[in-house]
Amino acid sequence: MSEQVAVVGLGPVGATLALLLARAGVPTIAIERDRDVFPVSRAVALDDEALRVLQAAGLDTSAAEFLTRQTVRLRSRDGRPLLDLPPRVAPNGHPALAFFQQPDLERALRDELARQANVTVLLAHELEEFHQHLDGVTLGVRDLRSGSRRLLHVSWLLACDGAGSFVRRRLGIRLRGLTFARRWLVVDTLRSAATPDAPFEFICDPARPTVSAPLPAARHRWEFMVLPGEDPRALEQPAAVRRLLAPFADVDALQVLRATVYTFHARIAERWRDGRVFLAGDAAHLTPPFAGQGISAGLGDAHNLAWKIATELNGSASSQLLDSYQAERRPHVTRLLALSVLLGLAIQTRRPRLALARDVVLRGLLAAPGVHGWATAGGWKPPSEYSRGFVDTRSRSRVTGTQIPQPEVRLCSGEQRRLDDVLGTRFALIGFDSDPTGALDVGTRTLLSALSIRLVQITTDNSPAKTSTDITTVEDRSGRLHEWFEQAGAAVVLVRPDRHIYATLAPDRAREVVSDLALALGAPARGQPRGK
Repeated sequence: MSEQVAVVGLGPVGATLALLLARAGVPTIAIERDRDVFPVSRAVALDDEALRVLQAAGLDTSAAEFLTRQTVRLRSRDGRPLLDLPPRVAPNGHPALAFFQQPDLERALRDELARQANVTVLLAHELEEFHQHLDGVTLGVRDLRSGSRRLLHVSWLLACDGAGSFVRRRLGIRLRGLTFARRWLVVDTLRSAATPDAPFEFICDPARPTVSAPLPAARHRWEFMVLPGEDPRALEQPAAVRRLLAPFADVDALQVLRATVYTFHARIAERWRDGRVFLAGDAAHLTPPFAGQGISAGLGDAHNLAWKIATELNGSASSQLLDSYQAERRPHVTRLLALSVLLGLAIQTRRPRLALARDVVLRGLLAAPGVHGWATAGGWKPPSEYSRGFVDTRSRSRVTGTQIPQPEVRLCSGEQRRLDDVLGTRFALIGFDSDPTGALDVGTRTLLSALSIRLVQITTDNSPAKTSTDITTVEDRSGRLHEWFEQAGAAVVLVRPDRHIYATLAPDRAREVVSDLALALGAPARGQPRGK
């Protein structure tokens, strides 16, 4: 097998990226210096967008034992709840927020990688050097067990090697942003019994801001702000940890697995691409934990990058496609960083009067009509949407660049499936209550075939009239897609492999939009279909 892409770093982002590439038919080599997964969670939260990416990678999290859902609660300085965010299913078809055990997730991802015939996984191997050429990258990789060294030649190097990224440092790419002035003691514990109904709590007490995070498998994470004048190393000692835990839990019923002090950062790499090298996840950006977006943002990078690399390798895509990775992801990550910083400032407030003012203002806002519903529906989180990059910027539809929702749909056979599982890994042209190709001329239909674009018709009844055997017909029994298409003001949309809307297809612009897409993606000569 000739590997076309190397992924360095097999944390959740790197493993997911390798899986997405494999499912797109790209021979991939994954390099990881550690033989086993890190035994304790670094991240603990995944949002609905991240869970949708894991679904695209072939990981079914719907019944995963390492995932739980519970209420997120913000407590005031006097201990009373300020805001409860109950569990809910988002339009993406997944829980708006789920809490997980990172080691279990990483093992599940590695198990899935082991089932992929076109992925070579090198554990206990370290990338020591790399050199870019006009048509690829040469990697120097050392086996940390035997000491032997090998040279690898790939088309693209994708760096998912974390906050201290060797690849990023070797390229001289700087991280820009800020470091939080306050450090936090993170304590991971094992409870004697699970408490699945306990909320995930931000305790905004100016005396010492604290986080209480029940996790799957009877794990519980506690985070305590390190106060001015305290010795971080002294706080990590067993007696100090017991003292901090005592007001919140029966210390004798807990086994402390880890206690360590962290410094949180909010930083973004100056650039995410250098020739044939791309950065993703923590190698490209560091996110404070207050909004639970660190790993979720990284998985968004993986989904965005994987299909673009696969497309480039499959044809002659324009540089516009690969350059759109940073153009799309960086603004979204910047918004998530800003949200995390603002939440961090609110949670970390230590001045009693300022904390009181915060609580009064929040209670007042949440009492206003519509605000509480907006907050509990997640209106505060910037959605993944792209106003520039690889989208039809001439489209005037409000849904261009946003993600299509994912309800369950019913096939003609009666089988219930999630929409993404019907769409597959390619572009899709979707028509609602209409043949998506009905208004297209022969030339445009030929281009659709050359690009292997999947054709899907969504109906509101159970007996649609099929117009072509090439069209997959499904029924929208929930009515969610009906509502979405009405809001979009369009009957036909062109959806990217990462489920973002490339364009809406009005009859008078359909040929122009498809022709532009074919030019950008490099349609095969003589209209020959490609891909799966």
